[in-house]
Amino acid sequence: MTGAADAVTELYALMPDAFTAARNQRAADAAKAGDKPSGKAIRALPKPSSAAWLVNMLTLHRPSLVSEVLELGAVLREAQNDLDQKQLRQLSGERQRLLRSAAREARSLAEELGHPVSTAVGAEVEQTLWAAMTDADAAAAASSGQLVRALEANGWDPVDVSGAVADPGSVRPLANGQRRS
Repeated sequence: MTGAADAVTELYALMPDAFTAARNQRAADAAKAGDKPSGKAIRALPKPSSAAWLVNMLTLHRPSLVSEVLELGAVLREAQNDLDQKQLRQLSGERQRLLRSAAREARSLAEELGHPVSTAVGAEVEQTLWAAMTDADAAAAASSGQLVRALEANGWDPVDVSGAVADPGSVRPLANGQRRS
């Protein structure tokens, strides 16, 4: 998908109602320019779910908030790995506060962008951000700006990120988190 990387970045920054037409136009343009593989790859890009779109918008419009969520997640994962119960208890309250605040900010951003979302979508955004806190691969996916579906975590198992990102080959590990091998 390397030839389509610019299209991925552009498309997943669009409003939901503009995605399909823009994707089809970019695919047609690539094919007309003689790059049929890119055209085919672009046409296959899935429209993001409402929650995934909103997480993508957070990465684009509120990067400091997303960074704060991911940094706290890295600290929580480290405390979990160290089995530091005292630090985990202290961080648990901060995690809950930050996730609630981020979900509220996401819904506010959706309204600012003229695309308000339901409480259920806000809950999916919160669940996706929690998944990003619990798992380094989920953190990389959520911060990629090209999420196509919400993520789920149970707090114990690795988060399933398969099919969650438009161009998985372009998603790199985060500097403050370790990817699973």
